[in-house]
Amino acid sequence: MTETQLIKMVDEFKKYNITIRHNGLSIVSINDHPATLNAAKYMPDQMVRVICQFMQTQIIAEMWRA
Repeated sequence: MTETQLIKMVDEFKKYNITIRHNGLSIVSINDHPATLNAAKYMPDQMVRVICQFMQTQIIAEMWRA
């Protein structure tokens, strides 16, 4: 995945209220939760799945804390 693709993906996820912060191709947080992901190692569709799985894990954890 390229940085241009990552930037486009970040913009798309904003539509779903998911904020992704990155430094180049390194994703450092998703919705203010620390993350360490190297987007260069993924194809765009794989990266979407990884981010969705990350969010799923966070939602489940928050449900149990409630």
